[in-house]
Amino acid sequence: MALAHQRSYGIRHGDISAAFLHADINERVSVRPPKEWEGPAGALWLLLRTLFGLRRSMKGWNTHFTGVMVAASSVQNKTDPCLYSRTDDTGTTIVYVHVDDLLIVGTKGTTEEFSKYFSELLLYEDFGLLELGGTQRFLGTDIKMTKKGYELSNKKELLDSIFQDLGFKEATRTLSLPCIKEPATPDAADLEPYEDPTFFRSFDGQLLYLGQFRPDMQYGIKEAARHFTAPTVGSFNAAVRLSRYLLGTRDYVMKLEPSDKQQLVVHTDSDWGAQKETRRSTSGVLVMHAGCVVQNLSRTQGTPAGSSGEAEFYAIGSGATKALGAASILADLGVRLTTVLYSDASAGISLARHQGFGKARHIELKCLMVHV
Repeated sequence: MALAHQRSYGIRHGDISAAFLHADINERVSVRPPKEWEGPAGALWLLLRTLFGLRRSMKGWNTHFTGVMVAASSVQNKTDPCLYSRTDDTGTTIVYVHVDDLLIVGTKGTTEEFSKYFSELLLYEDFGLLELGGTQRFLGTDIKMTKKGYELSNKKELLDSIFQDLGFKEATRTLSLPCIKEPATPDAADLEPYEDPTFFRSFDGQLLYLGQFRPDMQYGIKEAARHFTAPTVGSFNAAVRLSRYLLGTRDYVMKLEPSDKQQLVVHTDSDWGAQKETRRSTSGVLVMHAGCVVQNLSRTQGTPAGSSGEAEFYAIGSGATKALGAASILADLGVRLTTVLYSDASAGISLARHQGFGKARHIELKCLMVHV
């Protein structure tokens, strides 16, 4: 979307009906007919196309759609196989597919061309071009076009569902912070198993979905989900606190307002040993392109860090990995950028520069890629 605004491209959204039925099946697969079918007893049907529920259906549909895109002179992205691009005299046209939902980015003429092309070969329904001031919903996210760029927000129905399940009213007290620091000695009541694990998993799963465009909530959501398989009263209370914060910030949106700065900027941070139960740290990563947040991450580190510098070094490694992925995607689209990584820890920066590294022990190999 940052590229679309920078290049004055349009965005078109569409949907493919019965996507799996488009793909041929290369093996002999038989199915039992439905009970309503009035035919010979014991008869079987031979499948000619892939069907939802078969393990090979997703692969078959991906292969079929890739063939459709290759026939249109498009190239599949090497880093993200769901991304396709075609470059010609009019510019670069980008098609992103998520199962049966398509997002087409390009000039007005090329997006219309692809829309007609899909309509001829697939059961494709076009939802039109995103206009200034208009809103379209893609994968449960509302995309609004403004003069400065785009605004991304979660759909109102999902928020209302969460508030209704928790019994929140308009007068329910909201909170200004999504989470609080974990106490050194947790209360015994917070360690008790929560009475309804199924409800907690459904509730927390919705928060995990919402968090993709709410970087301000990702740390709290991640902490509440640590007890996803065996929820406790404390983890449920943490999720409720997040919902109270969400209630007061339900109108927040993620703004994508690109600048002319052609650079990938990565910010990293960590909290050393903040998890009192495991003494593990959390890596926080924010990747920005042209002033827009394109990737964000809040993840528990796999190995307990022996020092704050080591924890920061792990976060720097995660940030570098994310940056390389984003740079690789952009490079396949013809956009080559320099990457700048920021960290506020001198110890972590020294480790990344291979200074004083002899005192560190048991560093994960994947983090050593940042040595300069």
